[in-house]
Amino acid sequence: MVDSKSSQQVKQLKILHFNDVYEISEKDQSSEVAGGISRFVTALKQARQRALEQGLECLTLFSGDLLSPSRLSSQEQG
Repeated sequence: MVDSKSSQQVKQLKILHFNDVYEISEKDQSSEVAGGISRFVTALKQARQRALEQGLECLTLFSGDLLSPSRLSSQEQG
């Protein structure tokens, strides 16, 4: 895409954002497999690949608590 005012190329950016990681192992819920880090990583890679195929730059952001929850979320239970 070209910005007509400045004649500079404008790039589009796809942002993939995820928040909080609580379950990393797969769980069988009512005969439907849910969760699991391997399923999540596969979905993330597929989303990045689709963005690249569309010619988009891709930025992946994580804004949750991975290693330990914050003191506030522990007190408030979420």
